This record gives sequence, C-alpha cells and structure tokens, in this order.
Amino acid sequence: MRVAILDDNISFCKSLENYLSKYHFDISIYTNYNDLKNHIDSFELLFLDIEMPNISGIDIAQSLSYKHLDIIFISSHDEMIKKCFNRNVVGFVEKSHLEEIDDIICRIIKKEHLTIIKDGKEFDIYFNQIAYIEYSLRDTTIYLNNNSKIKLSEKSLSLLSKELDERFYQINRNIIINLDMEPIYNKGTVKINHNEFQVSRRNQKDLKIKILERSIYNARNI
Repeated sequence: MRVAILDDNISFCKSLENYLSKYHFDISIYTNYNDLKNHIDSFELLFLDIEMPNISGIDIAQSLSYKHLDIIFISSHDEMIKKCFNRNVVGFVEKSHLEEIDDIICRIIKKEHLTIIKDGKEFDIYFNQIAYIEYSLRDTTIYLNNNSKIKLSEKSLSLLSKELDERFYQINRNIIINLDMEPIYNKGTVKINHNEFQVSRRNQKDLKIKILERSIYNARNI
C-alpha cells in the first residue's frame, strides 16, 4: 500500500514513518501540501496533520473527498475531531497515542492481500487480482486476472489458504478459486477465466452453495 504522511513537523513525520515500518508500506513524507497535491492520485492512504501552514488539514480533506483515498487525521487537538470527518476520513489519532493507529489500519487493510517474498523482494498481491491458485509438483502458482502468473517454490496450498478470506474456495486437492471471478459450475466442473477444472465429488454441492452465497453478498454490497 502506498502511504503519504503530510505534516510540517519533519521530526514527527520520521517518528510516524518508523512506527508504520511494521506494516511494510511504501511511505512518502511531505511537509507542505503543494508538494503532495500533484502526486496524490498515487496514494491509497494519507496521514494528515490538522494544523498545516497556509491551509488546514480539514480543508485539504474536503478538497480530496472525491478521491479514492483513505485519510487518518493526526493531531494534538482532540477537540477538533467533530470537524474532521467526511467520507474519506477513516480515523483520528492523537500524536501522543500512535498505538491507536493499529486498529484503524486493521480496518482499512482487512487483510485483503497476500504478502509475497520472491527473489528477495517483498510485495503485495491483492485478493481481487487473483483468479485462481494451483499447486503442482511442490510449487504453488498464483494466476492473476490479467493473465499473468506468479510461481512460489516450496509453498504449500494448505499454508497459503490460511492467508485467504471467504471469497476463496478450494475445489479439489490442487486448485483454489476466487468466487468473485464469477465461476460457472456445470456437472462437476467449474469454469473461470476460460479455464475449466474438475471439482471433487465431495465439494460439488458445497461449491454451488458458495457461489450463490457470494453472488448475493456482492449484489448487496454494490
């Protein structure tokens, strides 16, 4: 996740960056809004100080209300909390209580990605990018919905499945599919992204129910 910190106190920015290091975010620090605003579209989360030179953090948040951007206000003035909230604002944290960030971060990321280490580099694969996952010859391959794939050596399917959420379903010993990819079930097989897979006999009835449940869930959350 790409994260921006906007605060005119560079010392505090560094302290916040250090606190956030455990999340392995891609963090950029800005001390004035003019430097940030031309790059704002590249970020998913903004930590924003309320009291900024020349323009308040509240005004900045209002100007960004049409963006797909989560905002967490950071301030020493908790009396201003009622003025802070608009549709983008997901939390308010006092500068002296950074530990309050953790609950907010958990709500935001909701563990909707896999953190993968490959060739010595760590990166995230978001669940909505995954079409299906296949285990073969001791390797697990993640097939993405853009027709690319990522092979993970010596990674078992059972271990990987523990990191996934309810949108994923294991149809047989070797395949996990993403139910949000609108799989089509037909007489013991399921088709996803033009690929057809056998469904184990004991999973066939359950899969039909899971597909229906997920489609209802998605329809309610449009």
